[in-house]
Amino acid sequence: MKRLRALLLHALTLWVLCAAVEGVARLLSSENVALAVSAATAPLLAAMVFSVYFGRFGPSSPVGTALGATAVVAALDMGRSLVLRGDLSAFQSPLATWLPLALVFAQVLASAIVARRRQPPSG
Repeated sequence: MKRLRALLLHALTLWVLCAAVEGVARLLSSENVALAVSAATAPLLAAMVFSVYFGRFGPSSPVGTALGATAVVAALDMGRSLVLRGDLSAFQSPLATWLPLALVFAQVLASAIVARRRQPPSG
């Protein structure tokens, strides 16, 4: 249960950081540039956040962790879209939603695999 709460907290942290980057980028540039910046920084932020997670809790199921983190980020994106726009139109855009989610999944998966390989052999 502790690991699940930690996963949720780390995924929430990742989502907040990604939303902040996108928000600042929207203030400084066009929507398309902001979305590209958001997509480019999503895996970097995921690497940072989940290096903390794996450093504290050790390796876990790579696919399960990546799916869990990505599902939380997607659910929060869905909620944000519904609250701010009143619809899910952002989910029609690969750049706005699907590319960042795919990159988050890939990065968390890669981080989990690396964490497993760094774990000393038991026995």
